[in-house]
Amino acid sequence: MVALLVGLFVAACGGRSSLVVTNSAATEYLLRIEVERNASFGFVIPPNTAARAWRDEAGSINGWAVLLTPDCQPVGKWRLDPTGGSIEIDASGRVSLRTGFAQPFAQPADRWLEYSPACSLPPGGITP
Repeated sequence: MVALLVGLFVAACGGRSSLVVTNSAATEYLLRIEVERNASFGFVIPPNTAARAWRDEAGSINGWAVLLTPDCQPVGKWRLDPTGGSIEIDASGRVSLRTGFAQPFAQPADRWLEYSPACSLPPGGITP
């Protein structure tokens, strides 16, 4: 997993990238990051949590954030800014994406999203 992430960021041109996810809903979600060449990697987003997918990685990201339910039903798909950003899920399940380098957030300690192979994307990705 780490080698895949490093390869995706180093292959991209310059800059730095971070992605923070906040889930204020009582529902678990899955996040797949779909990148060029039909590759993807994913994370579990537990209910009522704020955590990082990655932080201050060298390079930029070129891809899409795909939010899914635990049974792999698409919720939404958003183009990621090359510097990352933040994905926020409010208590009602409404999603917003803030683009740009995600600065450290005010939490007692950084938390990290757990990697998950669940809901791997088919060739060509998912169209919600």
